[in-house]
Amino acid sequence: MHFHIAADRQNFPTLIYGQAGRELSAFIPDSVIWSQLNYGQGEGQVLYLGCEWGFYVNEAGIDIHIHNGCTSLENSLSFVHLVQEHVFTRHGISSNISLEADGESA
Repeated sequence: MHFHIAADRQNFPTLIYGQAGRELSAFIPDSVIWSQLNYGQGEGQVLYLGCEWGFYVNEAGIDIHIHNGCTSLENSLSFVHLVQEHVFTRHGISSNISLEADGESA
């Protein structure tokens, strides 16, 4: 299962990746404490709340996977909402969050 943030691709903001080792700051607000594990071709993994989170951009929006670790649904949704705000809402772009399993909305 993973979270998906969908937005109209025509209104998708240009992601501004951070400096080397912090490229994924394009997805995560400065107020969040996290560390980058991997990065390549606009995607990668970070460590946040003791979990490994993967960020993947596709034509339909952004997929956010929890690869390793465990946290509450409340903490997960809070983090995904922070990403949504950072990437879309602050730019006035409408988006919505879904929880997906096996490629289908749950």
